[in-house]
Amino acid sequence: MKHSFLLLATCLLFAMHLSAKDYKLYGQIRFNDSGQTASEVHVYAMTTDSLIRNHLITNKSGVFMWKGLPPDMYIFYVQVKGYQPINMLIDWKNNKNIDLGKLLLIPHLTDKEIELPEVVVKGNQVIQKADKMIVFPQVDQIKISAGSMDLLRVMNLPGMNVNSIEQRVLIEGQTPVYQINGRPQSREQVLGIKPDDIARIEYSNNPSIRYANQNVGGVINFILKERYTGGSVYANAMASPMTGFLNGTLSSGFNYKKSEFTFLYNNSWRDYDKRWTNRSEEFNGSDYTIKRYSNGLHSPFGYLSHNINLGYTLQLNDKDMFSVMFLNDVGRQHTSINANMQQLAGNDALEFTRRSKAVYNGYFPSLDLFFIHKFKDQSLEFNLVGTLGNGDYKRNLSDYYSDSQEEKIVNNVDNHKRSLIGEATYRRYFKTQSLSLGIRHIQSYTKNEYTGANTEIAEMNSMNTYIYGEWSGRLKKLSYSLGTGVKFYKVDNKSEKKDYVSNLSTVSLLYPLSKKLKVSYLLQLTPTLPTLSQLSDIEQTYDDLLTIKGNPQLKKYNSLRNRFLFTYTNKKFRANLWLSHTKTFSPIALYTFYDNERFISEYQNMNYNQQTNAQLDMNLSNLLNCINLSVTGGWNRYSSSGTDYHHHLYNLYWSTSMQVYYKNWNLSCEYTRPQKRLSGEILSTDENYSAALLGYKHGNFMFRGGVYYPFTQAWKSQNSSLSKANPYHEKVYIKDNRNMIMVGITYQFSYGKSFNKSRKTLSNSDSETGILKVQE
Repeated sequence: MKHSFLLLATCLLFAMHLSAKDYKLYGQIRFNDSGQTASEVHVYAMTTDSLIRNHLITNKSGVFMWKGLPPDMYIFYVQVKGYQPINMLIDWKNNKNIDLGKLLLIPHLTDKEIELPEVVVKGNQVIQKADKMIVFPQVDQIKISAGSMDLLRVMNLPGMNVNSIEQRVLIEGQTPVYQINGRPQSREQVLGIKPDDIARIEYSNNPSIRYANQNVGGVINFILKERYTGGSVYANAMASPMTGFLNGTLSSGFNYKKSEFTFLYNNSWRDYDKRWTNRSEEFNGSDYTIKRYSNGLHSPFGYLSHNINLGYTLQLNDKDMFSVMFLNDVGRQHTSINANMQQLAGNDALEFTRRSKAVYNGYFPSLDLFFIHKFKDQSLEFNLVGTLGNGDYKRNLSDYYSDSQEEKIVNNVDNHKRSLIGEATYRRYFKTQSLSLGIRHIQSYTKNEYTGANTEIAEMNSMNTYIYGEWSGRLKKLSYSLGTGVKFYKVDNKSEKKDYVSNLSTVSLLYPLSKKLKVSYLLQLTPTLPTLSQLSDIEQTYDDLLTIKGNPQLKKYNSLRNRFLFTYTNKKFRANLWLSHTKTFSPIALYTFYDNERFISEYQNMNYNQQTNAQLDMNLSNLLNCINLSVTGGWNRYSSSGTDYHHHLYNLYWSTSMQVYYKNWNLSCEYTRPQKRLSGEILSTDENYSAALLGYKHGNFMFRGGVYYPFTQAWKSQNSSLSKANPYHEKVYIKDNRNMIMVGITYQFSYGKSFNKSRKTLSNSDSETGILKVQE
């Protein structure tokens, strides 16, 4: 008994010692219009994923106080009917007392925006975690941005490359997952966001285990400011008076009580006449060689895409939310390749003219249903998406000879696609840890009717199930995230069935070496499964010498990636040093060979692809309170091995950008030295991107003008094949793009009161056609 009393006393003393280390975070809430204290007001402490971790009610004096909260990143949220909500983002260390002072509730009738939302107590603009960065746009950055892509460009986030002309983002060379309030959305939905509606951006160049099966470079999550009753209108257009070029977006949203209605229309139009392709190639048979030289003629190219989306969201209560979206993707693309051809075979010479045109029309409507239920420290989310896709692909190639003889090849495909995607996710938050579990299933049916050179019908059923889990947390100074998943993939093409099982694993670590220097480590084991088009056993005739075919015997392949990122921040200066190595085992690639008097390009599993990379980014922001500068330089070493080949490539690349802003004026300039890449036997070179734009903001309008691709003869890209059977070198030029004068206008308007948007985190889509195309 004596020992029991001693043990109890020791436990009490230990508990008292621990409680002494529980510091307080407190403040007082008052009404701005009356000056009175706000008693019995609910105050919430939420995670950055908007899950409630703690909740209390102010006393008669309007005072609230938290004591001993676990160290974490918290959003402190206050909402009173008739008043604008208060949001404060605080990096809570529990190592000192923090007095937030008097927080004022401002009536909606004042139409005055509160300045407190998204304030970090320590004043950081960037908060870095193991799995993501939380970035707060600066006022000047929002002011000079006409759209969400412009904002991403001026923020210079590590690993991100923004192409303002195409309005697209790449993260370390791969497409990202776009999110709005945590829910994945299409790029077109993101284009409809007003820059001044963005409260913060959660950015990750470490894709979580949830997205590890989608071959993406990272996640860009736009957290929007809240709105009660009212709405907004956003319109943005950028066009060239010199040629066929237009990027246009129109979006509108209206909130009333518990309901939100949204509309989005986005289009992208290109129509070029002065485009041509020069190509030299060889066909090396067992005992002969054919050489061909293509002197390109003007070859029209263009596309027109429409995205029309309607959405409705119902906030049932603080815990439950339901949304439905009707999405429509409509598009048409035409590509011509015209050239004067010269063919040499031994002592024989032949000249002819080749004209080839491919046209694709597609319509993919889908219905997206989403539901979320939140409870303390936990959440459940469900998403169901049905897609009906139809398209037709037509390609005609004609060779005209001097004796008026014509040889013609026709490739037509009628495409039908049906799919159903379901996903469920469960999240649980503990004191310093979090758990995420999920399952995603895709059921699809594809039917392609091939006519022309070959007449066949290809039908394919596929089932794709992915089960995943992730554990994240912090151990003293070390932040970590560990994830693993299993993917089950079944394909049935009516004549053969294939089953694939794959494991995915990720490890993310972050450790601060000092206050200014942090190091993060990423390990990814990622499997890639063959696409429906690659698995097709259909043969398509490309020209009189070459046939392209799929391969039902393809195997899945894995990629192993190791990456270190050192980040140094000192006031206005930020530098990132990347060191990475990626090896892909048995990758799928087109392999060209000579067989039975035919040249065949077939999808096959090769030996490996390998890349070693070193890159340094340097950013200087708000220099002289009006200039942002960014410079990136890097080095790549590629190697690839396959059936009877082994290739290497070394490449240096760099890019630079500058933004200058003064009052309502802003100037931006960008230049990129093209980067080369090697995959299998294909060596590609990125486009020669450059731009200079001047903008002026007046009220709700922003006017812009400038030049895309200045001081160049043409837009150009290059591709080469190192194949022994069919080596080639190809250059594509678009003269319409050179020194292309651009004019643009942006209008954005908001009205009404703030609305509390729930965080939506699940959304899916399916646009894989399964068509084996011979010309893009």
